[in-house]
Amino acid sequence: MIEYGLAGGKLGHSYSPRIHQLLAGYRYQLIECDEGELAALLKGRAFKGLNVTIPHRRAAMALCDRLSEEAAEVGCVNTIVNAGGVLCGHNTDVDGFTSLVRRAGVDPAGQKALVLGSGGTSLTARTALMRMGAAVVVVS
Repeated sequence: MIEYGLAGGKLGHSYSPRIHQLLAGYRYQLIECDEGELAALLKGRAFKGLNVTIPHRRAAMALCDRLSEEAAEVGCVNTIVNAGGVLCGHNTDVDGFTSLVRRAGVDPAGQKALVLGSGGTSLTARTALMRMGAAVVVVS
């Protein structure tokens, strides 16, 4: 059984196992997989929690039993919690992006925000900025 890990395409560059070991003291595995292998992993439910990265965030969302409000709004998940066999999909990037904007001392409420690109990260930025009251313009 996998306790915790990161599922995605190519993961050789990831420092996640070391970070999780140093900060939390548990084993965190890298799981390089294709979409079919990801589906089998999620359907098997033999893990406590997973982070999901490129290219599987949208595919993973479709395999979750429940979605957080942020995941549904953005259209992808990056974190899956196995709650007694129920897969709960979350998108923690919205809160992370919002926190960075606030920490920088920026208040986008009532302002226009230009988002460059239309990929997955753009979806996160747009969702966070709109929640913070900005009018979002996307250029791709």
